Amino acid sequence: MAKPSTLCSIAIMNVSSKILILCLQLLVLISCNVKNTSNIKVKGIIIDNANGQPIENANVTVLCWYDAGWDKTDYVSHDTVTDSNGSYELTFEEGYKVIVASVAPEYQRTLHEINNLKNDEVMVNLELKKDSTQTNLSETKLEDYILSNTSSL
Repeated sequence: MAKPSTLCSIAIMNVSSKILILCLQLLVLISCNVKNTSNIKVKGIIIDNANGQPIENANVTVLCWYDAGWDKTDYVSHDTVTDSNGSYELTFEEGYKVIVASVAPEYQRTLHEINNLKNDEVMVNLELKKDSTQTNLSETKLEDYILSNTSSL
């Protein structure tokens, strides 16, 4: 016959094992809270907000946030330039949020954020406003502009 202290130790180990398993399951559920969408295509048109005309050669930067596992997120940044129709298109392997920013000579920078991506194709059209102050900051890296003007981190 087993000693009472041994039986008590076995019972405590069984309870401890069950609590450990429950904690691990909870941790997995919490870390899976952010869902990545795969093969994301971000595209759109950059236009002049005054006349609706497309802006050729506008700089466009897209930051795409993804779940990097164990409650860690990170982002990938891609840059491009619009074509003669003001269009741009970039592709990302995975992500759950995108922020698109654009600027062109004689225009002010602007950005747009989309959270909780549901589709693998995202359309983000931006309207740029003429820069009346002539203090165009188009040389400033758009990635830095995005990071300093959003609460995404």
